[in-house]
Amino acid sequence: DHRDLHSFPTRRSSDLVDLAKAYDLYLEAAIAGYGKGMELVGRFYNRGIYVKKDRTKADFWLKKAMESSETDVVEEARKELENNKWKE
Repeated sequence: DHRDLHSFPTRRSSDLVDLAKAYDLYLEAAIAGYGKGMELVGRFYNRGIYVKKDRTKADFWLKKAMESSETDVVEEARKELENNKWKE
């Protein structure tokens, strides 16, 4: 079975820059008290997206997000905590 290597997606060099920008913006929003920012920073730490997996930081941000008045943020943070990706 021959597969064309060009058909597989490749990582662009800008992907890491995009993740860095996203993380910085989400962290800034989280520190400013925005629930969605807290949930996303928690998700980054929980899954090891751009940053090293860190259960303590993931739990901190996801639990803070659950204190949000935004119901969708609370639900997403709850799901992320329940379905965390820790397989170290």
